[in-house]
Amino acid sequence: MSLFSALLYFLIILPFSLVSSQTNVTQTFIIRLQNSLKPSEYSNVVDWYSSTLRSLSTLRAPNYDDNMMVHVYNTVFQGFSAKLSGEQA
Repeated sequence: MSLFSALLYFLIILPFSLVSSQTNVTQTFIIRLQNSLKPSEYSNVVDWYSSTLRSLSTLRAPNYDDNMMVHVYNTVFQGFSAKLSGEQA
């Protein structure tokens, strides 16, 4: 392999492999919502939040997990925190 070919490999192939390896990395995000906007089809806000997370998973990354939701906030503000991949965020 010539020096040019090796350099070309690192400039073109390596960035793609780095991007694909980072898609499974999750970070915790806090999502603020107004509970008064909850659609009537959901009996409570936790069901609404879970449905929102499931829709993100089916659209962007088919790896929905019940552990994605970390916490539900009801006191100071309304919303939830969740672990999301870069694609889902």
